[in-house]
Amino acid sequence: MTESGSRFNDGKAPLSMILEANHALQGCAEVLAFGAKKYARGNWHKGLSHTEICDSLLRHLSAYLSGEDNDPESNLKHVNHVLCNAIFLAQMVVSKPELDDRAEELKSNHEAQSQ
Repeated sequence: MTESGSRFNDGKAPLSMILEANHALQGCAEVLAFGAKKYARGNWHKGLSHTEICDSLLRHLSAYLSGEDNDPESNLKHVNHVLCNAIFLAQMVVSKPELDDRAEELKSNHEAQSQ
């Protein structure tokens, strides 16, 4: 029997599982590549306001729900733009919390209700 090294992965996210969504990831990569040509690669890492991201996500979601499959500008699927914007938002929540520009009164109401 061959001895193998120890791994302490209990409770850690199994990141390899993300590859099970390969079609969605490919679509997201296509949106990122389009954005890299339009704005410069990684431009979004500089930071985007949370509501700005939500506005874009909701525009693409609304277009999709209205029956439009592809974004007219990029000719890429609206659902892939939605996914990409959701990823941007999740990243900004962690890496740029200072850009959280949701209405303070709404955040305050929610915090009060959850106490």
